[in-house]
Amino acid sequence: MVWWISPGDPARRTGGFLYNARMVEVLRGHNHEVRVLRMDADWPLPAEASFAEQLGQIPDGDLVVADGLMWTGLSAADRETLTDRCPVWVVVHSPLDMEGSRPKIATREREALRQAAGWWATSRPTADLMATRLSSSEAHCICPGTEATPSSDPRPASRLLTVAHLIPRKGHDCLLDALASLRDLDWDLSIVGSDTVDQDWSDALRTRAASLGLSDRLSWLGTLDGASLQSTMAAHGLLVHPARYEAYGMVLTEALASGLPVLSTEAGALYGLRSEAIMHLPATRSASEWSAAIRDWLTDEARQARATSAAAALTWPSWEEQGRALATLLPMPGV
Repeated sequence: MVWWISPGDPARRTGGFLYNARMVEVLRGHNHEVRVLRMDADWPLPAEASFAEQLGQIPDGDLVVADGLMWTGLSAADRETLTDRCPVWVVVHSPLDMEGSRPKIATREREALRQAAGWWATSRPTADLMATRLSSSEAHCICPGTEATPSSDPRPASRLLTVAHLIPRKGHDCLLDALASLRDLDWDLSIVGSDTVDQDWSDALRTRAASLGLSDRLSWLGTLDGASLQSTMAAHGLLVHPARYEAYGMVLTEALASGLPVLSTEAGALYGLRSEAIMHLPATRSASEWSAAIRDWLTDEARQARATSAAAALTWPSWEEQGRALATLLPMPGV
């Protein structure tokens, strides 16, 4: 039996939760018995002192896959009790200190990973960073898979799309400021992502958009399921992703796999890729530089055509391939 521990509702539509769910699906498809154990708390620094009772559901000797968000949040005693009974592997979606201001979280994360039997990261930059922090020669990486969903329909280049929960790290404020100086051009922006994760920030963004005179150019679409997101991507010409930090960014590969070019800050999903479909801006860029980059896109029809063609030519590993790679890495029961 394999136990995959989820730090909350496994059906949540964020990159880490989607990765976990798809990997569980592939493993089950290869006749591995996988049980998801949901553990709700304010991860990665929960108020609860111990989760011994919940972890006690796992029989001795079973393989455990722990999400790094949850594994770091457990007490050292809970981790030790579990690792004494079971082999534990940790999936690291993102270094936790890069996700926000949490004092000493990087030290705690390193200590937690050292207690595990092994770990892997979901992007090459994260794998290399964690290996350096742990002084380890092993840096396993299994990136998310991607389903190719190309669309042959014409793409209106002036229709811009951004997909990310409305939280400060995703940089919507910078994007709004950039677009404010482009009102002389024809464009509109669809914003996909939850507005309830950080309600105050979401409200502030809507107020900011109104004060900049952008409200009539914006569509706030909220959270979309997979099929709705794919149809939305097919109706747009450029994905704009101004995140201040992005360990991977599954939406970037999903967009490119659908034939949608991207203008993005540096992200694990784009690591080492060179294509006319991908336009990079470092996360430190100002709103004026984002504005210049978007203006270049909107006013250069030849570039739009080249980028769209280049996106359609890219290839990506499937979830099936990545799931098989994970099954090879882990000490799967019966393997």
